[in-house]
Amino acid sequence: PIPHPNPMEGGGDNEESAPKRKSHACDTCGKAFRDVYHLKRHRLSHTDERPFQCPVCQQRFKRKDRMAAHVRSHQGHVHKPYACGHCGKSFSRPDHLNSHVRQVHSTERPFKCQRCEA
Repeated sequence: PIPHPNPMEGGGDNEESAPKRKSHACDTCGKAFRDVYHLKRHRLSHTDERPFQCPVCQQRFKRKDRMAAHVRSHQGHVHKPYACGHCGKSFSRPDHLNSHVRQVHSTERPFKCQRCEA
């Protein structure tokens, strides 16, 4: 087996070429993973722990690789190929663009007030 780095540091996408069964299940939600590394990294999603802090703006992250990518955004060298069709703001990841469009430009309101249904 290929040794994996610390799951909180991100990375770890190197896997053996032979397919593996997803035999490592999360005790909290049941989601299964091929190896312990990915299971440990997933477990962070169930906690509020954010041990990695941006030295520029103090924003905190669960994973070191996500914090490092964020720090690069302060340096202005981040490639942002995903542009919003409404306002032109650009993002480095498609999921960030999708979140922006839903939160800023969408009239969709998936949650209703339980008292007045508004």
